[in-house]
Amino acid sequence: MQMISRILPALFFLIISYSTTEAATRYWVGPVGGIYSNPSNWNTLSNGTGTSGSPISTDDIIIDRNATLFIDGSYTCNSFLITGLSRVYFTNSSGTRTLTIGGGAVSPAFRVDDGSELDVTGTSIKLTLAFGSQAAIYGTIDFSGTSSYMEHPSGTTTTIKSGAVIRYGGASGNGVASPATFFMEDQSTYEIYKNGGTFSSGTFAPGSEIYNSGATTTPAILLMTSLYGSYGIYHFESPNYSATTSAVNANVTVQDLLINNTGTGRWIFSTSPSSSYTLTIKGRLSVSPGAIFEINKAASGSQATTVKISGDVDIQGTVAATGGNTGSVLEMTGTSDVFFSAVASGIQNDVSLTVNKSPGISVIGTDSIVLPASANSKLNLISGVLDMNAYSTKLIIQNPSTTAISGGSVRSHVLGTLKRFTNQAADYSFPVSNSLDELAKAVIRPASSGATAWEVTFNTPNPYGASGLTPGQIDQVTDYYWLINRMGSSPANASAITLYYDSLANPGLTIFNQLQMVYYNSAAWVGYGSVPGTGSITNALGTNGSAAPANPITTFGIFALGGKASIVPLTIEYFSGHRSGTKNELLWKVNCTAAPSLTMILERSGDARNFAAIHEEIADAARCLQSFTFSDISPLLGKNFYRIVFRDADGRCSYSQVVLLSRTSTNIVQAAVYPNPAMGKFVTAEITSENSNRVEILLMDILGRVVYRLATNTVPGSNKIPVTIGDLPPGQYQMVILDKEGGRMVLPLIRK
Repeated sequence: MQMISRILPALFFLIISYSTTEAATRYWVGPVGGIYSNPSNWNTLSNGTGTSGSPISTDDIIIDRNATLFIDGSYTCNSFLITGLSRVYFTNSSGTRTLTIGGGAVSPAFRVDDGSELDVTGTSIKLTLAFGSQAAIYGTIDFSGTSSYMEHPSGTTTTIKSGAVIRYGGASGNGVASPATFFMEDQSTYEIYKNGGTFSSGTFAPGSEIYNSGATTTPAILLMTSLYGSYGIYHFESPNYSATTSAVNANVTVQDLLINNTGTGRWIFSTSPSSSYTLTIKGRLSVSPGAIFEINKAASGSQATTVKISGDVDIQGTVAATGGNTGSVLEMTGTSDVFFSAVASGIQNDVSLTVNKSPGISVIGTDSIVLPASANSKLNLISGVLDMNAYSTKLIIQNPSTTAISGGSVRSHVLGTLKRFTNQAADYSFPVSNSLDELAKAVIRPASSGATAWEVTFNTPNPYGASGLTPGQIDQVTDYYWLINRMGSSPANASAITLYYDSLANPGLTIFNQLQMVYYNSAAWVGYGSVPGTGSITNALGTNGSAAPANPITTFGIFALGGKASIVPLTIEYFSGHRSGTKNELLWKVNCTAAPSLTMILERSGDARNFAAIHEEIADAARCLQSFTFSDISPLLGKNFYRIVFRDADGRCSYSQVVLLSRTSTNIVQAAVYPNPAMGKFVTAEITSENSNRVEILLMDILGRVVYRLATNTVPGSNKIPVTIGDLPPGQYQMVILDKEGGRMVLPLIRK
């Protein structure tokens, strides 16, 4: 018992002593190349005046000076901080080393501060985190040692902060992560500066950057498919790259794709002859001069290999599709206007272009867009427009097939000049316009298979619309025109031209059954006859009146639609309108006794451009002597433009002037103040409201100062609200009435 009584206090002292040293903060104070496990290389104080001792698993480690640590084993610590603008090296001579960080109270458990750097140059050194721990990198981590890497296991998170860098080079291993464990903030960088390697999965902010700068024969693999997430801005900038067969071969999403330098090689997306891969670029595509981006290099196959781009395109190098695959597509998508720039030979081989943006959205060609002459290079217009007008550029389709353009509608067409090459006596479509929401397509049928190039542009106004008319034959010409030019060494003539007008907001047409295509010969408008269709006119005559194609069209330039005057013989005595409560009332009267019957179509528009019919009346001469009214019970919010189209049995039509009635979001229909001038201490504000409403009444003097304020509620109909003006001095005032919908009315008030 005596021996036990002597041992127990000593054992208790040992336990207490051990527990007090169990969790300490350890600073590296060792020399360059110092051994991790050497107790003299560590101290509890940064200046080395504390207690020395090797780190144990519950220690918090801080390195605040330049250092090289010789890692002679696998270790664990509660936390690890590199700070003070320090550059720290981890090295070893052989063996596999693991540094496991985390498990203590410090969070993040692993941190490299801004301006500091950790270089892992040793062999098979792995950094990992304990379950539940976090790492935050503000500076740089660089792995260049053979097979060294950082693991980001499940249940942990590593964040590469804005401005921070993680790099893999030399013969290093590769980061191991998932979208739930690895995070890249905007303006952070993940660089692979070795040949091969992998960009791990993770959660990448749109402004984060991944650099592939050291590829020579093998690009870094993009491990994360589009199913699991998106990379940030991808840069390929490997000047020593020479490979021409390595490819991504996966569905991948990036924010931007910047192909800056491919050396003598090619950055290839797909080499598959059978799988349809999609590369989604949420931002911009840029290919620098000398760089080559190959969409598909498979020796066969026709499946789609698609590069979907929502942002700008800048091709100063080459986008190609060599091999035998015929389905390579640049597809413009997204909901915002973008710019498309490309050098003349920037798109090569079998690459096609698809426009599939939101309706009314433009792809703006800052350079002329030239699609290659390959039989598999095509333009597919689905939605959105190609705007070649903004920078006076051209869209050039070199593939001479009639199917080189598909689609072409009000929803998707070309603004400006479209140039096509032809080599068949068949119909070639030119879906052009000068407006986002109109189509003025031209179709040209060459008379022979001679190699010919045609340019078509739709323009307005027509500078010659009032010139060179022939009374009784061509009394008027539309205020728009098609400019059709032909070129080539031995070009074909045109056996037929068809002009479409069914989508134009202001067709300005003549008598429908006498409408014809007309050509301006620099002095006069010449009729080319007509074969009318639904919203189209095809010429039926050659240049001298003979039937085409025996006498095809041989001269080209300005074409329009024209014919006899289409004015309906009537007099519009008045057309007016006014608001009445929630309705807009329209009133008109005409004198149309010269026409046996007349159709009157009341149209409405919110922009004075696109009108739609809302009411129709059919009247004989007797009914025309009476007035007409119509109540628009559901007017548009904002501006309402009204016009009447008068059409007779022969197809002639005339238009009334346009009446504008505005309808704001306010519930206040009208307001008045009385007596005015005011001489007593009270006036009455009479407010007519459509619905129950909350209004505020302000009185303001001539300097804009508020001298009276009253908030009150109104009910539908007339509301009489007493307003106290008290002893206001004589002068001019304004009564301002505001409602909760943003409506505002201002009434002048004179105080005598």
